[in-house]
Amino acid sequence: MSYLYDEYLHDHIEGVQKAYGWLVEHHLVPADAFVQDLAEHDASKRTEKEYEAYDKYFYGGNKSFKVVQDFNYAWLHHIHHNPHHWQYWVLQHDDEPEETLEMPKNRVIEMICDWWSFSWKSGNLGEIFDWYEKHKDMKLHEKTREMVEDILGEMHEILDEENHLEHHGIKGQKWGVQNGPPYPLNSETLADKLYSEAKEREPGITRDVSSAAKEAGSKLYGLEHKLKTKESIQRKIETDSEEKGISISDAAMGMKDLVRYSTLTPDDIFVDGYERFKSSMQNAGYEETRCRNYFEMYKQGKVKHKSVQSVFATEDGYQFEVQFQTPASQHAKNEKIPIYEERRKPSLSKERQAELERQMEKLAEDVTEPKDISRIKSH
Repeated sequence: MSYLYDEYLHDHIEGVQKAYGWLVEHHLVPADAFVQDLAEHDASKRTEKEYEAYDKYFYGGNKSFKVVQDFNYAWLHHIHHNPHHWQYWVLQHDDEPEETLEMPKNRVIEMICDWWSFSWKSGNLGEIFDWYEKHKDMKLHEKTREMVEDILGEMHEILDEENHLEHHGIKGQKWGVQNGPPYPLNSETLADKLYSEAKEREPGITRDVSSAAKEAGSKLYGLEHKLKTKESIQRKIETDSEEKGISISDAAMGMKDLVRYSTLTPDDIFVDGYERFKSSMQNAGYEETRCRNYFEMYKQGKVKHKSVQSVFATEDGYQFEVQFQTPASQHAKNEKIPIYEERRKPSLSKERQAELERQMEKLAEDVTEPKDISRIKSH
């Protein structure tokens, strides 16, 4: 037995549990996502078929032919007995090409926790994004990859908001998903295609959003800005690609606000209005795929603004954004825009930056909290 290997196993399991706890705490995964106790994660590494081979390979001080061969067999045993590894789901047929099967959601979550485990010891919670970029050629089913990248994207957004990221783009930007669309990699072409689809989708979405807002006792605000312009789309693609170090196709695929809406609802019926809006949209065939209760996150010190923001998807998966504002929160947002634009200028003095930060914080501070706001759960 090796003390070093036992210490590695302990640290790994502890890291997986911390990773899972963080995902649950931030409403990215359900608390009952696992069908097995997390303490049983990688249990096969302690069995006779794996323990000694792993120990000698990593901590034995030599890589003889036998040590390497024994480890290869132990690794083969491990991936065949642990379905949180993507290799477990690659099926090799006798007379046909191999097939990659879709992973169950609980195993996808466990796989991400497995990747992320040692970041909790090193303290660099953003290294998982670099790791995935380097290993993204792993064989994943299309739906599995989409799920993985959706979760990673949500993780990146929250870590960015919490100021845990240092080398993964600028604050407030999202990590781009992979597997861009099959049209030419040109920002203007991408913007044209995205705008054309958004323009085609918008009338039907607007009709249903308007109906839902009416049922909620809300008013639509700034409807003239419901569709992002081609110029704005292209500029956003190019900016995200340059500042985040991702391809223009990745930048394009990460945009979920090409069609976007804002509702205004009085404080005293805000929560009921949100719930009625959501119910109306569900009845019309839409799904709320993401919700951020920034009123609650503000109280936790995670953000510096107040609103509720959701992403809805059509039955075929097209996504658009809806912001739920009170009159006060919308006023604060309007007042914040010119301050934020000035704050982004790189030539500002530190004193002016600090003053602008204080102004934005004061705007958010003055926005009152709607009645029963905690009923709206982030996910």
